[in-house]
Amino acid sequence: MRAIFKYSIILFTLLLGQLGFGQDFRASVSQNPVSVGSRFTLSFTLENTSGEITPPPISDFRIIFGPSQSSNFSFINGKSSRTTTISYVMLAEEEGTFTIPAATANTKDGVLKTDPIKLEVVKGNNNTAQSSSSKPQSSSQTPSVKGNGNVIIQIAPSKTTAHIGEPITVSYILYSRYSQLELGETDYPALSGFWVENINLGSVQWDDNLATINGNKYRRAVIKKQLLYPQRSGELEIPSFTQNVVVNRSFFNPGSRVSANSNAVKIRVKPYPSSAPGNFSNISGKFRIVSGISNQKVDVNEAVTYTLKISGQGNLKLLNPPEINFPSDFEVYEPKTNDNIRVNADGISGYREWEYIIIPRYPGDYKIPKVSFSYFDLNSKNYKTISTSEIDLLVEGSAISNTNGTVVNPKTDVALLNEDIRFIDIHWDSNFVKQKFGATRGLFWILSTAIILIFLLIALKVKKDQSLKQNQKEYKRKKASKLADKKLAKAKKHLSQKDQAGFYIEIISAIHGYIQDKFGFSKTDLSRNTLKEKLLAKGAAEEEINRLQELIDDCDMARYAPSANVNMESTYERAKATLQWLEKLQA
Repeated sequence: MRAIFKYSIILFTLLLGQLGFGQDFRASVSQNPVSVGSRFTLSFTLENTSGEITPPPISDFRIIFGPSQSSNFSFINGKSSRTTTISYVMLAEEEGTFTIPAATANTKDGVLKTDPIKLEVVKGNNNTAQSSSSKPQSSSQTPSVKGNGNVIIQIAPSKTTAHIGEPITVSYILYSRYSQLELGETDYPALSGFWVENINLGSVQWDDNLATINGNKYRRAVIKKQLLYPQRSGELEIPSFTQNVVVNRSFFNPGSRVSANSNAVKIRVKPYPSSAPGNFSNISGKFRIVSGISNQKVDVNEAVTYTLKISGQGNLKLLNPPEINFPSDFEVYEPKTNDNIRVNADGISGYREWEYIIIPRYPGDYKIPKVSFSYFDLNSKNYKTISTSEIDLLVEGSAISNTNGTVVNPKTDVALLNEDIRFIDIHWDSNFVKQKFGATRGLFWILSTAIILIFLLIALKVKKDQSLKQNQKEYKRKKASKLADKKLAKAKKHLSQKDQAGFYIEIISAIHGYIQDKFGFSKTDLSRNTLKEKLLAKGAAEEEINRLQELIDDCDMARYAPSANVNMESTYERAKATLQWLEKLQA
C-alpha cells in the first residue's frame, strides 16, 4: 500500500511539470518615466524553465545595488509555475531617453532574450526627501541612503552636544522597503569614552506609519536603544556598524541576504566648568540628600544605624559615599549599600543609600554633622552643593572598664591581650604525674623543660611583634605590599582566564587597598580630589598622581562599560608600576 502511495506521488509530480504554464523571459522597470535623481528597479524574470541569466551591459544609469536573485514557486488551479528574477536598483542621473538592451538566458530549451526597454528620464523634483514618520526627525537626523537603498540603518542620538555625565539616548533605526525581513547578525559598534546602559525594548516592532525618504516609502523600526553618559570631554564618536538581514524568505524561497552600513555620529562633549567645589562628586544631574538615625537616645556600647540617601536623576551607579565626620568616640563599621536604580530612555533615576552601624563608646550629647554633596546641575549649568541636617544623639550610661580601669573595646581586645602577658606560677607535683601517667622522674623534667622552652618562644615572638609594631611605617608597608601582591596574583589568574570583570575588580582592589593600608586613608579619602590633595601632601609628583587616576578611570570604564577599549595586559603592567611608585612614597 505504501509503495502504491509512493509511486502515485512521483506520477503526480511528473504530471505537474506537464501541466505547467508556458515559458517566458521578460525585462521590466518599476516606473517609466523616472525623475532625475530618483531610483528605480530593473528586473529580468525567467518563468517555467531553468537557466543562466546574463544581464546586458548598462552604462546610462548608476547601479546602487545588485544584482540580487530571488525564486518563487506557485501551484494554481492544478498548474505549477516557477520564476527566477534578477533585480538591480538603479539611479537616473541625466535627463533624456535611454534604451536598456536585451538580456539573455541560456536554458535547456535554448537561448531566450528579453525585449529592449526604452526609459524616459525627466527633470526631477527637489522636494521629494521628506519624512512622514510618526516620530518627526530633525534635518540633522535624516538618514542617508546606503547599501541597496531598500534597507537603511541609522544611528540617531537625542543630542550631539552634551556635558560630561549628561545622558544621551541613542536609537538604532532600521528602514525597509521589503515586505518580508528578518534581522541577522549585527556587529554593533564598540563605544569608547561612554558609560553605556542598554534599554530593554522587548520585541522589535514596526511603526504604524510609513516613513518617506527621498520620495520612497519605508517601514521603520527601532531595533536597539542605548543610554550613553560621556565620561570625558572632547569629540567622541559612535562608529558605523553593519546590519545583516534576510529578505523575501518563504517556504519555497530561502530568501536573500542583504547588508547595510549605518552612519557614524560624532558627539561634542563639553568639560565641567572651572573652580569646581572641593567635594565635587564628578556627577551630573539633579539630586537630593537626606540622612536619618534609627534611635536618637541610646546607651553606651549600644549599636545604632545611621542612614544616608542620595536620590534623583543622574548616573547614580557612579556614586561613592560622601565623607562623614563622625565623632571620634564612635566606632563606625563599613557601610552597607542599598540601590533602587531604574534605567529608561529618559536616563538613570532612583536612589543609592548607605547604612552605617555606629557604636558610641562614651556617654554624652553628640552631634553627627551635616553631610555635603556637590554635583553639576544640567539645568542651570552650574555646580550645586546640597547638605543634610545635623543629627543629635544622646548617649547614656558609663564606659565599661576592666579591673585595671581600661575601657573595653571589642575591636582592640586582641591587641590588649598581646600586651598583657603576666608570669604564671606553676607548681608541678611529680608524684601526681607518676600516679596519673606512670611517667618517670626523667620524663617529667623533659616535659617541664619543653614547656618552659615553648613559653620562651612565645615570649620572644610577642617581643618581636611588639618591636615590629613600634615601627608603624615598616609594618604598614609590609602589610600593604603583602595584600597588594595577593590581589595582583588573583588579577594575573583572571588575566590568563580572560575574565575581564574579575581582573579589573582585583586591580582596583589592589590599588585602593594598598593606599588605604599604607597611608591609613579612609574609603572616602579615595575620591579624586581628596586623594590628589593627600598624595601631594605626601610629596608625590602631580604627573604620577594623574597617571594613578587615569589607571583607576580606565579600570572603572572597563568594569562598568565592558565595550570600552582597555588592554588587560597593559593595565596589569601599569598597575605593577603604580604600586612600585606608591611604595617609594613616605607613609
